[in-house]
Formats: sequence, structure tokens, C-alpha cells
Amino acid sequence: MSKINEFINSGTLEAYCLGMVCDGERRYVENICSKNNIIQAELEGIQRSLEYYAASFQLAPPAYIKDRILFAIDNLDLNIGLSKKKGRRR
Repeated sequence: MSKINEFINSGTLEAYCLGMVCDGERRYVENICSKNNIIQAELEGIQRSLEYYAASFQLAPPAYIKDRILFAIDNLDLNIGLSKKKGRRR
């Protein structure tokens, strides 16, 4: 098995896509992908697969949520946290 295949089969790319790698591993994956088109293509395929998977379980929020959010935005007090005397944040 080639080193490229070993890396692809190691699970590192999947862990990277799920945000389960440390900073050093993240930099390593990004560096190796910038140098190797095969690994970059594999990473992109994994990312697409995870996006499709997540989308297949996507749920629409209840209809009333939009009305609640818009009501909250319309009624925002933009002076929250400002001192009335000095105009500074508390």
C-alpha cells in the first residue's frame, strides 16, 4: 500500500473534517493537501459526504420561530448595557 493510501485510510482526514484534530494535525492536513491533489480530492469528497449526510437529517424549524425572532429584533433595546449618565458600557 502506498503512503498516500495509508494516509487516506488512517482516518485523519475524517477527524479533520469533524474538527477532532489538534492544531498540529490540522496544519499537517492542510499542508499535505496543498501539496497532493489526490489527498485534497479525498478531503473534498469526505467534506461533501458529511454535508450530504447532515442535510439528509436536517429539520425545518417550527413556523412560529421566525415570528418570534423577528419580534425580538423589532423590540431590541439598542441601549442595553449603556449607563444613562455617562453613556458608557457598564
